[in-house]
Amino acid sequence: MVATIKDVAKKAGVSIATVSNYLNNTNPVRKETATRIQAAIDSLGYKQNYMARNLKAQRYTDVGVILPDLDNPYYVQIFQGIEKTFHQSKYYLTLAFSYDDPEREAEIIDNLLKKQVAGLVLVPSMVDNWKFYYHHLVSRDKPLVILDRQIDNLETNFIAFENEKAIADLAKSLIDQGKRNLVLITGPRKYREEQLCIDAFLEVCSQNDIDINQALQVYSVGTSKEETFRITTNLLRRFLPDAILTTNGAGAVGIIESLSFLGYSTNDIPVATLGEERWNKYTHSISSLSSQRPAIQMGEQAAQLLLEQLKSPFVSENRRILMTDKILTKEPHPVRYAQYQPIQIDRNGQTLKVLLLDTYQTHALSGLFSNFTSATGIAVDATSIPHPELFERIIQESRKAPGDSPFDVVMFDIPWLYTLASSKVLADISPHIERKEINPGIFLPRSFEYFSRFEKGHYGLPFMYAPQILFYRKDLFEDPFNKTEFDRLFKSKLRPPQTWKEFNAICEFFTSHTDHISYGTSIPASHPEYLAPEIYMRLFSSNSQVFDKNNQVTFSNPRTLKAYIDLIKVMKHVKPNYLQTSDMDAVKDFLLGETAMLITYPSFLYDEELISANPGILNNIAHSNIPGNAPILGGWSLGIFAQSEQKDQAFDFIKWACSDKISDYFALMGGYSAVESTYLNDELTKLYPWFPLYHSTYKTTRPILPPRTASGKIVSQNKIDSIICHGVYELLKDSSDIPSVIEKTHKALEELILSHEETT
Repeated sequence: MVATIKDVAKKAGVSIATVSNYLNNTNPVRKETATRIQAAIDSLGYKQNYMARNLKAQRYTDVGVILPDLDNPYYVQIFQGIEKTFHQSKYYLTLAFSYDDPEREAEIIDNLLKKQVAGLVLVPSMVDNWKFYYHHLVSRDKPLVILDRQIDNLETNFIAFENEKAIADLAKSLIDQGKRNLVLITGPRKYREEQLCIDAFLEVCSQNDIDINQALQVYSVGTSKEETFRITTNLLRRFLPDAILTTNGAGAVGIIESLSFLGYSTNDIPVATLGEERWNKYTHSISSLSSQRPAIQMGEQAAQLLLEQLKSPFVSENRRILMTDKILTKEPHPVRYAQYQPIQIDRNGQTLKVLLLDTYQTHALSGLFSNFTSATGIAVDATSIPHPELFERIIQESRKAPGDSPFDVVMFDIPWLYTLASSKVLADISPHIERKEINPGIFLPRSFEYFSRFEKGHYGLPFMYAPQILFYRKDLFEDPFNKTEFDRLFKSKLRPPQTWKEFNAICEFFTSHTDHISYGTSIPASHPEYLAPEIYMRLFSSNSQVFDKNNQVTFSNPRTLKAYIDLIKVMKHVKPNYLQTSDMDAVKDFLLGETAMLITYPSFLYDEELISANPGILNNIAHSNIPGNAPILGGWSLGIFAQSEQKDQAFDFIKWACSDKISDYFALMGGYSAVESTYLNDELTKLYPWFPLYHSTYKTTRPILPPRTASGKIVSQNKIDSIICHGVYELLKDSSDIPSVIEKTHKALEELILSHEETT
C-alpha cells in the first residue's frame, strides 16, 4: 500500500501541515521535528506526487538546468539556447553545476525537487545509475530532457550529437593528409558517447592499416584544459604524434597550450577537436581541424521538448534526437604562444646535468624541460635519487675534482642548506641576486631566508614548498553510523582532529571499532628520513625544542615526554607494518582506501598512477591543518655545484625552474612551487581546492634548521635526525622505556655537539 502524507504525519507525531511545511519549505520546521519527519519518510518509503500537486496548484514555474560546468564553451552555448527559448515563456530557469560529481548532482536534484521545479534539463554524471533518475524523476512524471550522455534503461527525452561519426570523419581527414601517428584524448569511458568515439577512431585507423598502441595513443581521463595540458606534456616525453584529436574544444585549449609551451606549433602537430562554432575564426579558433556543432540549437531543442511536456504532460511522447557535425578544415595559421616567451639564445648544443630527488613532482618538471631547451638551446639531463640516498650522493659528488663530477645543478632539502653551504658544496649565487636577475618578491614570505640564505650569501632558489597537511576521507567522517558510534565510545564529535590525543582516538576508532576501513592511518618509519617528521611535528605542537636559542641541548623536558607518549600510543592503532613503510607507501595506503587519514607533504599526495587506479578518490578527500597546528616547513631548493664549469647556464636553469613563468604549469603537472601567486590563482584553486590551506598554513610552519657549536660550526641535521630516530626505534621494538630513551637521546645529542666542536 502506498504511503500518504497522513501516514508520515502520524508516524512522526506531527500534523499534516507540519509535514507539508517540511516538504515544501513553506514555513520553518525545528531541527528535531525535521529529523523525525525525514525518518518517517524513509521508513515508509513515502514519495510525493509532483505531477498531481502541480496540476492542482498550477503555480510551479521554475525549471532546473544542471550542467557539468561553464568552463567548456560548449555548455555555455547549450545554456544560451535553453535561455533563449524559455525567455518568452512563463518559466524561470535555475542553473546548477554538478562538476561531474555524482553526489553533488544527486544533492542538486533533491534540492530542486524540494523547490518544486516543473521540469529539468540535465547533462548527467550518473550514467550507470538509471534507477536514481527513474525513482526521483521519471516515476514521478517529472518532465525531463537528457543531453549528451545516454542513460541505458531510462525512457526519457534524449538529445546528443553523433560524436563518433564526427571523430571518425576527423581521423579520416587527418589520415588522408598523411598523418598516421595519431593520438585521441576523450572524456571518461563510463560515458557511452566517449567509448563510441574511441571505437570509431580505432575502426578508422584499422581500415587504413594503422596500428594503435592504446596505452600510448588513447587517453580517457577527462577533457578539461588542465587535464589535456598534463596529458599532452607527459605524452611528448615518450611519443611525438603526427596529430592529436580531442572530443571537445576546452580540451583543445590545453593541448595547444602544452604544444606552445614546449616549443611546438599546430603546424608541427595539428590538433583536431569536436565543436568549434564561432564567427571570429581568426581570433578565437586555435585548432587545425574541427567539427562545427550548433550547440545553441541543441539547447533550443531541449527547451522546446521540455515546454511541450510541460504543456501536455500526459500525451507528449519522449523523443530521441541525434544532431550532426560539419567538418571544418582551417588553413595553417601562426599558433598563439603561451605567456612565457624567453629570448632565444644559441648555446651551441650544451647540456646541463641535474641531480634531483626521485619523486613524482621532479618527474613532472622533467616534462617541462623542452620549454627551457627551446628558449636557451641548452639540453637538460636529469638523474633522480631516492630521498634516503640523496644527501650522501651530493657529498660524494662534491669530493670529486672540478670537471670530474657530471652534475651542475642539485636539489637539496631545507635542513641541508647550512651543511652544504658551509662545506662549500654549493656555489654562492649572490651576484645574480644582486643584479636582480630574479625577483625574491614572487616567493612565499621569508622563503629566501629558509631556502637560500646562509650567513651573507645565497646558495639556492626556492623550488618546492611542502607544508604538512592532514588529509582525510570525507565519506568516513560524515557517515552517520561512524559519527554516532564515535560519540558513544569517545564522548566527542567525529571531526578532523585538532590535537594529537584526538588524532589517536580517531585512529583507534577506525582501526578497532568499525568495519568501514582497515586502519586509521599509516606511519612511515622504514628509514629515519621518513620517521623524523612524525617526531618533529609532535615535538613542535608540544612546544618542545631539541636546542635552545644558544644551541644548547634542551631535549630532556616534560614537553618531549608528552610528544613521545602521543607518538607511541598511536602506533598501536596504525597499519602494523610501519617499520617497512616509506612516505610513498603511506600515500598509497590512503589513496587505495586502506586508511582513513594521512599526514604528509602535499607534493607526495599527487600520484597519477595511484589516482587513476582509484578514480574519483580526490573528490572524496578533505583536508585540514595537522593536529596541534605546528607543521614542519618542508621544502626543496635548487642550487649549483661549486665545481660546475657551467655556473651561468646552471643559474639560467634554476631561475627558469623556480620562476613564476612556469609555476602554474608545474602545478598542473602535480608540482608545488614556492611561488606565492600559484596558491592564489582562482583557476588552480578550483582544480586544487586545498591550495588556500597550503597558503595559509605557511604562516604557522616551522623549518628544521641545524644548530651551531660554540665556535660557529654547523652540526649535521642528518646526524641529529639519526640520533633522535634511533631512540624511537628502540621504543617501537619495546627494548626501552620513554624516559630512558629521552635521557639517552639528550646525552647523545650533547656528545654530537662536542664531537663537532673538537673536529678541526
